[in-house]
This record gives sequence, structure tokens and C-alpha cells, in this order.
Amino acid sequence: MLSAKRAVQAVLGLALATAAGTAWAVNYTWDVTKSGIWEDGSNWIGGSGSDYPDGLDDNAYINYGTGSDPTRLPTVQTTGPITVGTLRFGQGWSADARLVLGGDLTVNQFRPGAIYGSANFLFDQNAYTMRVVGTNAAWSADECPAWGWELQDGTLRFEGSGTFSPRYGANYGDTFITDDGGDTVTILGTGNIPNFNKRLVFGPGTTHLNGNLRAFNTAGTAFEIAPGATIDGLLTANNGLYLNPLSQTLPTGIFGARVWSDPWYAGPTYTMTGALTLGELALNSVTTGPTTVFDVTAANHPLSITNGLTVSRNATLRLRSAVAAFGDVTINHPDGKIEADPAGATLTVSGNWDTDDPTQAGAWGDELSLGQSLLTFTGTGTIEFYAPDELNHQSVFHMGFLSGASYALLSDVYSTGGDLILDGALTNARLLAAAGVLDRAGFNLYGFNQIPEPASGLLLVLAGALAATRRTRRA
Repeated sequence: MLSAKRAVQAVLGLALATAAGTAWAVNYTWDVTKSGIWEDGSNWIGGSGSDYPDGLDDNAYINYGTGSDPTRLPTVQTTGPITVGTLRFGQGWSADARLVLGGDLTVNQFRPGAIYGSANFLFDQNAYTMRVVGTNAAWSADECPAWGWELQDGTLRFEGSGTFSPRYGANYGDTFITDDGGDTVTILGTGNIPNFNKRLVFGPGTTHLNGNLRAFNTAGTAFEIAPGATIDGLLTANNGLYLNPLSQTLPTGIFGARVWSDPWYAGPTYTMTGALTLGELALNSVTTGPTTVFDVTAANHPLSITNGLTVSRNATLRLRSAVAAFGDVTINHPDGKIEADPAGATLTVSGNWDTDDPTQAGAWGDELSLGQSLLTFTGTGTIEFYAPDELNHQSVFHMGFLSGASYALLSDVYSTGGDLILDGALTNARLLAAAGVLDRAGFNLYGFNQIPEPASGLLLVLAGALAATRRTRRA
């Protein structure tokens, strides 16, 4: 079913084609011996007389194909708005060109088409807008060398559906991906990561983030999620959005793909501005740099990570008093940390909790600083805290299990005085095991406030009473 915007486009396209008579595609190739004005027909090979590409069926080739010359670096200047079906530039590693816009450039209006590039190409937009629109639009720079393309000053808009395979390059203006609820844009490619140096806005519609982008804003919001936007990704393919240290505030919304802190840069603090849902979050930093912090600033800013959280070297997830939900949780470096305010946060985990890596040297006793947080497990998996001995162990406060949870405990867990909770009620460790909720696998829970089984009639067993039974972790 076509959206209202698509229907209008289709009608306009048919009307224009009918008014012009039978439409035939015309290929225009730039004369590589020249630099000059786009609207000067003598600079183009193709068409007739003074014709130049500026129509729904016109295809423009600059330094590409039979007209390419790697020794020539043409500069092409438009003096007003231009519309083409296809813009294709470059051939080989040295076929560079530059396009300077004197008006908006629209590519692929009302019909299938694309921007293709296989060489270094510079768009000097002079604050104008480049639009890639239609029902089968594409941007492909897959054959570009290490530096593929560069957009200066202006705005890049994907106002339609199609594929965006950017490889490596940079846009120094704003980028808008989708603008209609019926749009679907797929980001392709897992190679070099292009930079988007101002706003990166995901508009209404669907974006499949099956490649990598880098939000490189110099200030303010790293990326924006408009109402009605859906963003997902192939999380098993290491695709996602990289956030550099200058992109410090994050939007409210749902972003069902991987978000990385860029490991090449050190020390940023990413701050949430409202509720945020991510597919995965991976925090990292350079080995010798300051700590990278993902800061959930308040309880009214809940964070949900549906698949997995990874906290690596020089990185901290600061939950403060927030509500947070995770799939798997991994802390894979001694300098990684999760912390909350002393009053605690509410953490729910539906997968594995793994903060143990015996290949790393040194104590891991400070990887969690959760205050009086409630840590609740709701799914199936394993729980492993690193606790090398009772003097240097990993502790939590409250720990709970919801009905239907099933976990294997792979390390001792110590309490700082809180409760062991089963399905909202205080319980004891034996009941957890008897109910099939927790397989302790030889490891124990120490120091938690517990209620005895109903038949035992015992009083609460306090943390101090268990101190004498604490043991070191099994070898």
C-alpha cells in the first residue's frame, strides 16, 4: 500500500512523463578535458546540442566509464537546482572529481536510480541540499579507495526507500535518513566507517542498520530519533552506530541496534536525555586514556538493552538511581565498571551475567559499585562474579529471582546486608535450589538476609551469623 506521499509522487511522475511524451533515458558523460558549468551542454557528451542532464530520465556520468581520465580532476559547478535519475562518478583509484552545487541536487526522483561512486569525490554543497529520493534509491561507494567521498556544508536527505552503502567518507552537514512512515532504508557495508559530523537524524520510517556509521557531532545530540522511527540491525554481524567523544548527549527513543563508544577516542561522558532502548551497548576506550562513561542520569531515564551490555577497558556504566534492563551483561576488563548511587538502582537481567575473566591479572573486586541496588534475574543462564577470596570479593546488596528463572551460579556471591528475594518474597538459598531457580554448582550465597523454609521455624539468618561459614572460591 503506497503512503500518501508515495502516491502523490507517482501521480506527479506519470503526469510529467505524459506531458513530455514518451520518456527515454539519456546518458550524459562529462568531457574530462574540461572543468566548468553543469548547465553548459558543451561540457557533456550525449544528448543533443545544448542539452545537459536535468530530468527524470537523465543519467550523469562524471569521470566515469569511456569518458574517464585518471589524469584529469574535473570540477563541475551547478548554477541552480538540478534533478537527475542517476549520478555516477569515478572509476578506479585515481578518478577524482569535485561537484560544487549552486542549488539543490535531487537524485532519483520518481524512478529507480542511484548515486554510485568508485573514487574520491567531493561534493561542495554551499549549504544546499542533496536529496536521494524515490522507491528504489541507492547510494553506493563500495568501490571507493580509503577515502571515498566528502560532503561539505550542505544537507544530505534520504527521502525515499533504498540502500545506502557509504563505505568510508564524511558529511560535514546534517544527514536525514527517511522522512515518511512508508520509507525503508538499509545501511549496508561493514568496512571503513563514514563520519557524520553534524546531526544524524533517523526520521519516520524504518532504517535497517546492517552496516556501520559514526555520529561525530561536535556538540549536543549525537543522533536524533524522530517520532515514528524504527531502527534495527543485524546484531550478530558487528554492525552499528559508533559514538565519538564529541557526541555527548543521547536522544529519547528506541534504537534497536548496536551502539559503540568509539574505542579510538578516550574520555567522553555520554548523557541520556530521556528513556532509551538499545539493541546492544558496548563501552570501550583506549588503553591509556581516561574513562568513558555512559551516564543514566535519573530514575525517569530508564535504559533498556535488549540483547547485551559489554563494559570493557576504561569504561563505566553509571546507573545512578535509574531503572535498567539488560539481556546479557559482560565486564571483560579489570578497568570496566557498573556503578549506581548509594541508594541503589533497579537492574533486571534476562540473560547471562559474566564479570569473570581468569586470563586477566589483578583483583576484580571493584567492578560493581551498586550501593543498595536490586539485581533481579528473570531468564535463564549463568551468573559469575569474580570473588578471589572473602577479603577481596564481589558483593551485591539485594539479589532476586522471578518465577520461571533458571540460573547456574558459577561463583560465590556476597551480600552487603541486603535480601535474597524469590518472586517478590524473602526466601532462603535452599528454597531457590529446590525450586529449580538456582543451581549453585558448589558455590554459595553469603551474608544475605534470608527467611527459613516454613517447616524449619528458624529466625532470620543475618549476615554476621554466616560470616564464620564463608569460604574461598573453589579453585
